[in-house]
Amino acid sequence: MDRIYEKIFNSIELESLWNCNGGYVDRECCSWYHQNWMFLRRLHLVSNPMWHEKFYKLAIKTLKCANKDVLVLGTADFSMPFLCYEAGIEKLDICDICKTPLNICDRIADMYSLNWNTYIGDIKNGLNKKYDIIIDDAFLTRFDYDDKRYVLQKISDALNYDGVYITTIRKGWNNGKAVIPTSQQKKDFIRKSLINAKVENMDLTMIEKAASSYINKMVSFPIKDEDSLSRLVEGVFTIENCTAVSVPGECESSIYYQVIMKKLK
Repeated sequence: MDRIYEKIFNSIELESLWNCNGGYVDRECCSWYHQNWMFLRRLHLVSNPMWHEKFYKLAIKTLKCANKDVLVLGTADFSMPFLCYEAGIEKLDICDICKTPLNICDRIADMYSLNWNTYIGDIKNGLNKKYDIIIDDAFLTRFDYDDKRYVLQKISDALNYDGVYITTIRKGWNNGKAVIPTSQQKKDFIRKSLINAKVENMDLTMIEKAASSYINKMVSFPIKDEDSLSRLVEGVFTIENCTAVSVPGECESSIYYQVIMKKLK
C-alpha cells in the first residue's frame, strides 16, 4: 500500500481542509485527524488494519465475504477497503460520517477500477441499507462505554438476519474515561516520527507538525477486558471468536481483541 500513499500525499492537506466538518474523533472538526493520519500511517506509527491483516483476510475467506453484501463502516482512509479488496471482495460499500476519507476512497477506486460505493452516514442515526457483513478497524475504540452499546445496537440493526460484524477493539482501562497519552509518550511519539521520516526521506518539519497535532488531540476509549466485551454485546451479538493479540501500538505496545460477532436472531 505504501506506493499508493506516495501517489496521493500531495493533495491530502487541501482535501481535509475543504471537506472535514467533524466526525467521530472530533465533533467540531476532524481535519487535524484526516490531514495527518495518512502521513503517520505511511510511517507505520498509527493504529491501522494492517496490524491485523491475517485476522481480517482469514475472516473474509472463512465467511465467504466475497459473495455477500459487505460494508466498511468508518475508515480513516482507503486502507481498510483496500485490504478487503486484496482479500477477494470486489464489490464494497464504504460509509463514513466525513467526506474526506470517502473522497480518498473514490480516488483510489478510480485509479484501480474498483467497484466501491461510498456514502456519508452516521451510524448513530442508523443506516438505510442492510448488509450481510459489516467490517471495520478499532471503530468502537472511538466511543465511550455508553456510546459503544448504542453503536453496537445500530450496527446490529444494519445487519441482515444472521449478519456478522468483524472488528478489532483496544484493551485498556482508565475507569471508563478517555485514555490520553502521557507527556513522555507524546515526546517519544514525535521523536519516533522524525526517525522514521528521515529513513523515508520525508519532510521532517511537516512530519513533526503532523505528529504533534495528532498525538496532542487523539484520545481513545478502550475496553477493560474480555468479560467487559461480553457484557457490552450481551443481548445484541453473540461472540463467535475473540482473540487477544499484541500490536506495536501508537505510544506503547498494546493489546487488541480481534472479534467476530454474529447478530442475535
